[in-house]
Amino acid sequence: MLRRLAIDKATVTAVARELGRCWDTINGVALVATEALLLDAGPARLDGVAVIGVDEHRWAHVFGAEGDGFVTVITDLTAVVAGQGPARLLDLVPGLRAGVADLARCP
Repeated sequence: MLRRLAIDKATVTAVARELGRCWDTINGVALVATEALLLDAGPARLDGVAVIGVDEHRWAHVFGAEGDGFVTVITDLTAVVAGQGPARLLDLVPGLRAGVADLARCP
């Protein structure tokens, strides 16, 4: 499921349809799985990072979703800038952020 969403760039709706599940189920599993991947990676995920990208994204497109539905996405763009590969997800921070200082939850 995460491969379809992250690598194949499929929508949550498309993956839900493929798996015969509702949008809320797939979205919920994707959020939990993504957070687990980031936590498992730990501080070592920042090794070699020279260029970061920050983007605010509307994740939850449903009424009644916890929070405001926005996440701030932090990515490693080092390989992209060097022409050597794709971006890597470093962190997801719930909500919108006004300043760079409060973006990263890195130790």
